[in-house]
Amino acid sequence: MKLVFLHILSCLLFTTVAFSADQSQKIKVAFTYQFTKYITWPSDLKTSTFNIYVSGDDVFAELLGKSLHGREVKGLPVKVSGDMGLAKDGHMYIFKNKLSKEQLSLVETCKCISIGFYKEQKQEDIVLYQSGNSFAFDINHTAIKKRGLYISARLLNLANKVK
Repeated sequence: MKLVFLHILSCLLFTTVAFSADQSQKIKVAFTYQFTKYITWPSDLKTSTFNIYVSGDDVFAELLGKSLHGREVKGLPVKVSGDMGLAKDGHMYIFKNKLSKEQLSLVETCKCISIGFYKEQKQEDIVLYQSGNSFAFDINHTAIKKRGLYISARLLNLANKVK
């Protein structure tokens, strides 16, 4: 299964195809879910669901929720919410826009991963973006390690940029 993901990921990263907005959103959903398979969260997180919060993009939150309905991550059922406020129980936070001071403080102090979808976003742990006619992602490995999370070397090797 992991080899299949890596093959698909490689094809997406290095293929030149024009993506429609709908296809682009679906690809972001697929990447988001697949990222969870290569990240290890600390075992002291005590939640009954795997929580993903989406800020600033209700359409993506709805698509992600529908796509991940009935799925599990790390043995926990996935729960997607488009209304994050300052929820501290998230495993993943997805931001459409630049993070506010409060959001940045939350992400820096939680045992979570933050994801952005625009190359200009520099505060997120993982930034997935369309580069020409393909997709690429950058990883802030230093920030992720500081919060006690582990990212598989396989995912790090596929990243366009790791800092």
